[in-house]
Amino acid sequence: MIYSAGIEALSKAWFASTHSRTHGTYISKERFNELLDTLLREAQTRLHSEPYGERIFRRMSNAYNMGSHERAENLFSEIGIRLGDTEEAARRARNLPAHGKRLKRDEELLEFTIHRFAYKVLFERVFLRLLGYSGQYRDRTSLGHPLRDLAEPASGQQQL
Repeated sequence: MIYSAGIEALSKAWFASTHSRTHGTYISKERFNELLDTLLREAQTRLHSEPYGERIFRRMSNAYNMGSHERAENLFSEIGIRLGDTEEAARRARNLPAHGKRLKRDEELLEFTIHRFAYKVLFERVFLRLLGYSGQYRDRTSLGHPLRDLAEPASGQQQL
């Protein structure tokens, strides 16, 4: 989904900036290495001859980083964007088609279309906030597309 990718790109830029508190990590790489250097070297030695050992070690070595879902949640928190039920449902629903599930039934396509509107609105809210905007946005998830304060989540009352 293009809006999901857009939020990931905005998240990456945000965490690379000086404005972020966490920079998308649980702990700094330096502190992580300071705490676990000896254990990581031992793990690397033990995993050396195992199938996929290098991949396992690489994941262990980067365990201080948040995953993409957590990074997005952290982005929303750091910039003061609260998600409503509609936007949360859209984020959950995005995973199925993004990972290859084909939408077959009309109900699935209709639900996906509704979630697409919610994801687009969420992207717009994040983008506006990062631009320093603090006014109103157009909630395209609701009938009549009312204006809402940027801090207010989309309501999701749209019917197709």
